[in-house]
Amino acid sequence: MSHSSHTVDREGDSHRGALRTGLALLLVTAAAALVIAFQSESPLLRAAGLELLFCATAIWGALDAVRLRRKAGGDSPPDAAEHREDRSLHHLFLAAPTAAILVLTTLAIVAQLAEVPTPPSSEQLVVIAIAAALAACLWTVFVRVFASIDADDLPESVGVSRAFAEARAAAVIVGLAQLLGTVAPVLTAAAAWLILIWILVAAAEQLLRSLAGWFTDETAVEQAPARFVSPVSLVLREVCLSSTNPVGALFDLTERRFGLSFRSSWTLKFLRRSVLPVGLGSVLVVWLSTVCVVIEPHQLGVREAFGRCDRELLEPGLHAKLPWPLGVVHRAPVRTIRTMQIGFSDPNDAATVAKDERRSLLWTQPHAEEFALVLGTQTEVVAINAVVYYRVQNNPEAVFDYVYHTANPEAALENYAYRALMEETQTASLTDLLSRDREQFAARVEERLNDYSRQSRLALDVVDVALINLHPPVEAASHYLDVVNAQVDAERVVVEAQGAADAMVFDASSSSDALVSRSKVEAARRVSEAGRESSEFDAIRRAYEADPETFQLRLWYETLESSLASRRVFVIDANLPNVVFDDRAAGSSIGPEITAPQSED
Repeated sequence: MSHSSHTVDREGDSHRGALRTGLALLLVTAAAALVIAFQSESPLLRAAGLELLFCATAIWGALDAVRLRRKAGGDSPPDAAEHREDRSLHHLFLAAPTAAILVLTTLAIVAQLAEVPTPPSSEQLVVIAIAAALAACLWTVFVRVFASIDADDLPESVGVSRAFAEARAAAVIVGLAQLLGTVAPVLTAAAAWLILIWILVAAAEQLLRSLAGWFTDETAVEQAPARFVSPVSLVLREVCLSSTNPVGALFDLTERRFGLSFRSSWTLKFLRRSVLPVGLGSVLVVWLSTVCVVIEPHQLGVREAFGRCDRELLEPGLHAKLPWPLGVVHRAPVRTIRTMQIGFSDPNDAATVAKDERRSLLWTQPHAEEFALVLGTQTEVVAINAVVYYRVQNNPEAVFDYVYHTANPEAALENYAYRALMEETQTASLTDLLSRDREQFAARVEERLNDYSRQSRLALDVVDVALINLHPPVEAASHYLDVVNAQVDAERVVVEAQGAADAMVFDASSSSDALVSRSKVEAARRVSEAGRESSEFDAIRRAYEADPETFQLRLWYETLESSLASRRVFVIDANLPNVVFDDRAAGSSIGPEITAPQSED
């Protein structure tokens, strides 16, 4: 057996067990951190779990590189084509989990932006801090183990040692952040952000190295396949984790890899030595500058020191506190009225409302990002654009409630506003809602919001609720307007028909009244005529009964007179045979004409 095969056998026997043990411990610890993070919704533990998985990829790469070197230095080494295939698969299997970790880290960042973390209990804090300390001690052991291995025995020993140093640093950050988070909760979120950003940068470098190794020249590898090295030694780890002076480590790395020496220049030596102290001094000055805080004229402040609040409120002006994060000042804008958009989201409209400018809003044209509410019929939706005017109550108890009782009073008030709108619309249809009095609707919503604010101790007073617009969704607004127009036209046709019918009824009634009146007049006339005739007949009867002969003689004369009234009458007296009376001039003033008889002569 050759010397190279002896070396490979010694490497496989002495280091593969340590690599497998470290890989198993990293995977188990990462799984435990992710499970606890899922249960407690802790972004810090989620970031720590992803960090341990990323460190595990480096250990796996070193372990697979040991296998390839052992295979190449064995009794039956693979040919060049087989070795190229094994090398390509190694880079591919190293790049795949690295890319997956990059995707999971990106999703964790998105989740951290959206979710509100649940603060852990004191028991959980103690357990997590102790577990982090134990993990840091364990990773320190692996750091020293792999740092003591010569690069000829394990070429990836430096990269593996720095990967475990990275896991140790993550454990220290998690433990310190959990302990200091009891004083300043923002430190926990800051530590999670730091770990996630580190994973993004370091995983991107490892992914690029894997892809670059996949496409690099195969000549050197084919000449010495037993010296294949996995690309797990990262520049970022070398700069930040190889020494306590990252700036000096960066200069050493530049000199070692690129041949640029900075040791001959006194200025560069001074710069190399002074960058870290100057940087630390600048950070210290910036940190000490956080002792000053300014309270604006419209604000009141609550000062905290070591997590305990001062019961005396800070008035507007300049005040002092302990440096961050030992001292914190919370501000409450008690002397200003703020607005909140409900049912829509439009930054331009907020500025328009603040300036009290006139604006035209049409149902059929989108003027903001709107949110439709389902009505009580469960088949109709309505878009309600409202603006809530509110302010923080100006009294000490309310200020403390605003700062401590609710994590985000404005978000709670917004949720209550949507709840109030749903309660007001859950039993109404779209037609009923559009026909109601808007002022009464807004007043009821305002009353509900103030009740919810008092019950939840939000310390917010709702001054007014302004309904800007209330309409169907824009997608259905044109069709709704068509329906409304059709209903208006239908009502117009009904009104016109009703008017025509009323006119015809009035004309018929007038005609019938006229006919009735004429009939009554004719009946009265006929009754009067019949009465007159019956009176005459009764008078004739009485006259006949009084003197029948005289009545008959008179009746005979009247009959003779009426019968001779239109005839020419000649009267001849028997005693005067030659005298004739002519009544032709009876109607004149001249008496009847008398004609004397003529003589025969």
